Amino acid sequence: MDAYFIEKYKVKSIDFGDKKYLADPNNQWGLFYLHFEKTHYLDFRDRFLKIVFDDLLENQKARKRINSCSVNLIKNATFNLGKKYWTCWQDAFVIHENGTKANSVAFKQAHLKEDTNRQLWSNAVEINADGKSAYTLSFDVRIENRRRVDSKQAIFGIRLYNKPKSIFQKDSVAHYYLTMHQFPIKDSEWTRCTFTFAPTEGRFIKVGPYLFRNGSVEWRRIQLEKGNHATSWKPGYREQ
Repeated sequence: MDAYFIEKYKVKSIDFGDKKYLADPNNQWGLFYLHFEKTHYLDFRDRFLKIVFDDLLENQKARKRINSCSVNLIKNATFNLGKKYWTCWQDAFVIHENGTKANSVAFKQAHLKEDTNRQLWSNAVEINADGKSAYTLSFDVRIENRRRVDSKQAIFGIRLYNKPKSIFQKDSVAHYYLTMHQFPIKDSEWTRCTFTFAPTEGRFIKVGPYLFRNGSVEWRRIQLEKGNHATSWKPGYREQ
């Protein structure tokens, strides 16, 4: 059974090799075929601690590898999983499948006289809001006609919360709206937009497409990462 378990589940095991141990008549529980001499228990301790320390070192190396490379903290950034991990989803937002790793989501609305605040929000990402730790948001956007994006011309939103399940602006400790005038956007062309910031409040951040009123806008390749510059886009957290 031991051999089967070790082979099938690839667990770590202690192998004493060819070393032999004797039963100890002075063992505190008396002479018995499983009551070994003290040397056995010392060897077992040393081998067991080696497994523990090897695991700690491997975990430390793994953390260093993660910290040394950029990770897209947004779940389902490809929209390959549909609406999963995105909240406030409204029927006006439509996923465009294009057969690549970067599906897009689009919104089109015209002739409204009042703001309707169309929005999508990503999963909550825990942050360090010490004012020194930088985070960089990047995304592709395509606007059919910039003149038709009215009411504040916002195209993307950022909200900071103290609780991960909060959604509404009134519950946020801070919020920002990125406008189309902040980026070199041209009509009907994909433009890569980046925004770096160092939050000073909140424990969690959510980001997402936002349109106050009218416009025809499409988004893809949404990415949030630690650091003060944008790296090349990659699939979202745990999608790779």
